[in-house]
Amino acid sequence: MNTPLKIKLCLVALDNEYISIGLRKMAAIARKAYPDCDFLNIIPKNIRSKEDLRLIAERIAIANVACFSLMTAHAETAKDIIAAAKALNPNLFIVWGGVHAILCPEDVIKHADAVCVGEGEKAFPQLLTAIERGISYHSIGNFWFRDGDMIIKNGFLPLNTPEEMSGFPFHLFMDNEMLFVSGLGFIPFRGQDFIKAKGLFYTTIWSIGCPNRCTYCSNSKFVKNDAKYGKIRYPSVRYIIDEIKHVLNKYPYLSAVTFVDDGFMSIPLNVLKEFADLWKKEVNIPFSVGGIIPAYVNEEKINTLVRAGLVRMRMGIQSGSDNILKFYQRPNRPGIIQEATKIIGKYTPYTLPPNYDIILDNPIETRDDIIRTLELVYNLPRPFTLYLFSLRVIPNTQLAIDLKERGISIPDINSSFHCLTPTLANVLVVILVFIKLPRRIFDRLLKDAYPATVKQKTYPRLLNLLMKLYRYRVICYELLNLEISWMGGQKALLLSKLGINKLFRNAVMRRVSKIQKHNTFSVEAHEHA
Repeated sequence: MNTPLKIKLCLVALDNEYISIGLRKMAAIARKAYPDCDFLNIIPKNIRSKEDLRLIAERIAIANVACFSLMTAHAETAKDIIAAAKALNPNLFIVWGGVHAILCPEDVIKHADAVCVGEGEKAFPQLLTAIERGISYHSIGNFWFRDGDMIIKNGFLPLNTPEEMSGFPFHLFMDNEMLFVSGLGFIPFRGQDFIKAKGLFYTTIWSIGCPNRCTYCSNSKFVKNDAKYGKIRYPSVRYIIDEIKHVLNKYPYLSAVTFVDDGFMSIPLNVLKEFADLWKKEVNIPFSVGGIIPAYVNEEKINTLVRAGLVRMRMGIQSGSDNILKFYQRPNRPGIIQEATKIIGKYTPYTLPPNYDIILDNPIETRDDIIRTLELVYNLPRPFTLYLFSLRVIPNTQLAIDLKERGISIPDINSSFHCLTPTLANVLVVILVFIKLPRRIFDRLLKDAYPATVKQKTYPRLLNLLMKLYRYRVICYELLNLEISWMGGQKALLLSKLGINKLFRNAVMRRVSKIQKHNTFSVEAHEHA
C-alpha cells in the first residue's frame, strides 16, 4: 500500500513547434481533476546553458508528479532535465509518454518511474487516481513501471473507440500555459505570444491510425504493438467542428487550421462530405491537410474538401522507384502517384501549389532509382513544391531493423534530415521545382546523376543558393494566394490587430467558392445536353 498523495502535477512539452497534441490531450483530461496543473512549453534549442537547465529543473521540481512527452530527437534533452529535477526533488515521480516512449521504452524506463507505451487517454487518469489514493498502480495497462531494480511491463489496453474519442475534452490550446525563455525562466505563454512565435493558424488531429506500414515511420512500431492501429479511427464530425469553433471563439484572429493526420484522405467520402458541409456553414476559414496517401486520392474527395476551404495539400511520394518504394514497404501500383498528382494539380487555380514529400540520400539507391525519381519529378503537374528529406533512422522502426540486417549505418533522427548531400542529382531535384528544363538539357544532366554513395563532384554552394531561392519562392506563392497564416513575428501580430488577416481569410474562401459554382454549372450544362 502506497501513501496517499495530494498531487501537484506538471506537464512538460519538449517541442520546437509548440504542437505536442498528445500531451495537450492529457493536459485537458488532467485539468478536470487538477485544474491548477502546470503546462510548460520548452523549446529544446532555447536551452543554451547550465543556468537554463537549472531554471527549468527548479520549476519542475516544485511538482510531485511530472509528465514528459517528446519525439526521439529531444530524448537526451529530456534525460538531462529529469536528472536535474530529480537532484532537487528525489521524490519527484516521472511519467514519460509520447512517440519516443512507445518506440524505445527500454531506454526511457531507465529515467522514468512510469512509461506510457500506448494511448494515454484512459490509462493516464487511472495512474493519477491510483497515486492520489495511495493504491497500487503497477497493473495499469499501457504502462511500464520501474520498482527498484524490477521493471513491470503491462500489456496494452484496447484502442480508443470513435465513441470514446468523441467524449474526450478538446486538447489544451493557449490556456494558462508557460513558456521557457533562455536566461529568464518561465513566463506566461499567451495567444499573442503564440502568434509571434508560430503564426496565425491552429494545428490539430482529427483521425488516428494509418493504413500504411512504411518502414521509416514510427507507425510501423505502433502497428506491431496493436495491428488495429492500422485502421483509421476518428471522433464524430460534430466533435471536430466544435473543437475548431471552441478555439475560434477564444482566438477569432486565427486565419487557418492545419490537420496533421497521417491518413486524412482515408476517411470515407460520406464522412468527408458531412465534414465539408458543416465546415462551410459553421467554420468557413481555410484549412490544410497533411499526410495525404496517394492511394486514397480521388476526384470527389478533393473536390469536396477544396470547395469547403482546403487550400494547402501535402502528399508523400518519397520516391519514383518501385524498388525503393518496396524497400519502404510503401503501397504502390503502376500510375498511382501520377493519378493522384494529376487530380490534385487540377485544383491549383484555387489552392496553393501542393507539397510533395521526397526522400533523398538512401544508401541502397541505384543510379536507376535516382533517374526514376528525377523523371517522376520532371513530369509532375505544375506548379508544385517539394519537401525534401535526407533519409534518417528512427530507432526501433522497421527501417532501423532492415538497415542493420544489411550492415548499413546512416545518421539517426538526431541529425537534421534537411541537410541534403549536394550531389548533382539532388541539385537537379531542386531545379525542377523552379522550371521544367528542356528535355534535351534534362537528358544531358541525367547522364551525370548518381546516388549519394558514389564518389562524385558535389555542389554545396549551388544547392545552398537554390534552397534559399526555393524558400523565397514558397513565400511568394503564399502571398500571391493571400495565405498568411504561416507568418509569425510582429508582422503577424499587427495583421491580426488590424484585421487584415480576416480580410485575406475571407478572400481565400470566396475564391474556393468559385469552384462550387463552376461545378454546378458544368453539371447542369451536362444534364441539358
